[in-house]
Amino acid sequence: MNTLKKQGLDAPIVPLLYIIAGLVAISCAVIFRNNYSGYLWTLLDGIIMVLGGLIFIHTSIRGKHIIWDNILSTLTIPNDSKVLDLGTGHGVMGLYY
Repeated sequence: MNTLKKQGLDAPIVPLLYIIAGLVAISCAVIFRNNYSGYLWTLLDGIIMVLGGLIFIHTSIRGKHIIWDNILSTLTIPNDSKVLDLGTGHGVMGLYY
């Protein structure tokens, strides 16, 4: 978990719980598909939860670095400048840029 936090994932347990809950929902939909008529909704919900967890991980670890690269590449900040980092969570952006 600490490795994920160092990579920029602020709450690593959240996407993992989304993925686990999604897999449970998918499993229930497949196992009990003959026992109730709403199994397609359960299956869809499970797929959305798994995808949501994967998107959370991607945007936290890779996506925000891409966005910051794009933003910072347009700025011209002199080397001797002092920059205040406010509201960026754990300060991962300050470590990399």
